[in-house]
Amino acid sequence: MTNTKFPPIQNPELEKVINDLKQGSTPEKQEQLSEELKKAQLLSPCDFDVQFQQEQNGTIQNANPSQIKFFLVNTNDGKTFFPVFTSIENAKLMNFGKNVHPKQVVRHAKDYEVLFEAPNTKAEGLIINPGKDNIVIPKMMVAHIAGKTAAPKTVTPPSPAPLNVQYVEPTVYPTKMAMAVYDRADETEEIKHVWLKQKVVGNQGSFIFVVESTSKEERILNLIREVAVPNAKNVPVEVIFADENVMKNIVKDSTALYDGDLDL
Repeated sequence: MTNTKFPPIQNPELEKVINDLKQGSTPEKQEQLSEELKKAQLLSPCDFDVQFQQEQNGTIQNANPSQIKFFLVNTNDGKTFFPVFTSIENAKLMNFGKNVHPKQVVRHAKDYEVLFEAPNTKAEGLIINPGKDNIVIPKMMVAHIAGKTAAPKTVTPPSPAPLNVQYVEPTVYPTKMAMAVYDRADETEEIKHVWLKQKVVGNQGSFIFVVESTSKEERILNLIREVAVPNAKNVPVEVIFADENVMKNIVKDSTALYDGDLDL
């Protein structure tokens, strides 16, 4: 029997559109998102008892939806969605709970139309890369992608789902990473302060560095990423600039990891 190896699932064009949308929605971006979703191969977490051929990266192809139990995600406003991922790397970021290890099947967005039509389905749409991008695709838009409806005259732009996000002090302090970030900030003239917080989304945790700098160039954030990510022990790392909203809702009264005003 021939052992066919499928390439890993990647959707760079869809991810680019998602990142563009997060900077601000326009009708053109929404239409581009719809077009990319028509082509995208998405990973869907699920469970099943029947046997399918499984690839090394955990994906399953050509699975019948009637034989599969698909996972659902509940947001903190009581809504329910089918989670989908643009890559196996993004799928690994989602923690479904202790001792829960879902399999991943490859689906297209239009394939979910039949699931939304089921009378016992509570899901209101898809959520792309939950825990990271949290982009909601309403089932009305899925029906349009599947060719079941015409494009609506007005479309509510896909938006981040209101997952329960908390910013807390790290439960285990990453000393090596913090020291590397301190040294990098100390040698970067533009950086004035750096704060370290832990971001918790559901059961998923990540580190987030907040940078106050005289420059808002992306290279400043990249300087911090360069030393933080290799020392994060595979925990996701975010680096953002400080602004009024970030200081109020994330930093709050935390003590800065690096304070350029102190001469030590």
